[in-house]
Amino acid sequence: MSSSKADVVVLGGGLIGLATAYELAKRGREVTVLERHEAGGDQSRHALGFLSLVVKGAAKARLSARAVEQWAALPGELEADFELRRGGELAVATDAAAFQRLRDWSAGAAASGIDARVVDPDEIAKLVPGFRRPTPGGVLVAAAGHAEPLKAPLAYAAAARRRGVTIREHCPATAIEVVDGRIAGVRTAAGPIAARTVVCATGAANTRVLRTVGVRLPTVVVRGLALETAPLPAVTEVATMVGGLAFRQRPGGTLYVSYITRGIHDLTLDSFRFMREFLPSRNRSSLARVRLNDTLARDVWRSLAHRSGRTPAIDPRPLVRLRSPRGVVEESVRIMESLSPAFAGLEVRRDWSEAIDVTPDDLPVLGPVATVEGLIVASGFSGHGFTLGPLAGRLVAELVVDGRASEDLHPLRLARFAEGDFTPSGARL
Repeated sequence: MSSSKADVVVLGGGLIGLATAYELAKRGREVTVLERHEAGGDQSRHALGFLSLVVKGAAKARLSARAVEQWAALPGELEADFELRRGGELAVATDAAAFQRLRDWSAGAAASGIDARVVDPDEIAKLVPGFRRPTPGGVLVAAAGHAEPLKAPLAYAAAARRRGVTIREHCPATAIEVVDGRIAGVRTAAGPIAARTVVCATGAANTRVLRTVGVRLPTVVVRGLALETAPLPAVTEVATMVGGLAFRQRPGGTLYVSYITRGIHDLTLDSFRFMREFLPSRNRSSLARVRLNDTLARDVWRSLAHRSGRTPAIDPRPLVRLRSPRGVVEESVRIMESLSPAFAGLEVRRDWSEAIDVTPDDLPVLGPVATVEGLIVASGFSGHGFTLGPLAGRLVAELVVDGRASEDLHPLRLARFAEGDFTPSGARL
């Protein structure tokens, strides 16, 4: 068994964890990242790749605008090509009520630093050639875009290593060490690592990880589904949302498609632990499609095994099995083919599920934990972790080094749930 030390240990080697490690190393900190798979190989690479600005809530809109600005400089800073495209983001309304919500959102977007404008059906048909679904109109945000989620985390990993970050792959933490209410380090199967700061960025596992040190983080896991088609001739560079369906075309011609309102929440013990926070939310992405299956039984068994000491404090195994929701692939293809003749005869090359950690108000938790000195949480990004990842990494680094962040993180504090100071999320735009 070996022993080592670091200024900061980052739990989770996805986009957010790697961005955090890179930003900390830029500021002179010695950082170790612990990842249970390969760097960038878990939730991050399963994202759709939208750099989205059409989001609900002033806090998320403001942070998204800052994040997209940061994305624009990343290819040069990280010395990598991850297919960044600034073709804009188009949200198309499918009925008059949805169009009014988009118009209302557009009118207030400028206050968050977002330049959005309303577009009519004729302009939509130019942005997505041949668009033929009936629509009263939509909203276009020219500054938004998309990037490749298979490549962006790896670009951060390479840049972090160049700055001296140690990335331990296939090496999850088995426990967080807390002494007298303060972080002392972490334990792994390869030995302990002494540290005064731990950043918890393990995505869908964050709630389980934090529970081991007595911290309550109300999130649930949603299974989303995405698919990739065979290459098509160039259709559009605009990242597009039509109702609950989102799609973008990659530089090589393939389409990434996700039915974002067809997520499934498999019941676990957390579903009951956090019922008080989630039931008022009416959050369609997390609670509308609930499934009772063997996930709950496995969660009960693992909870009992942990209490009896048969498993480590932090169990690195994923709880939710990412099975593709039945019928969603076929439904997604049917809708895509109905949108434009350009999408006729789509051939699905692959499909996959993604684990999405969702909070009751759809806002992330970003900041220190009051009850454990030296513990910082970056979690619950509710489907917007890819957009916000680089900014989250920078803000966490600022918290560690400067003691404060350059953005207002008060709406994102963990304590808001215990205080009841949050707005339950309703239907999406």
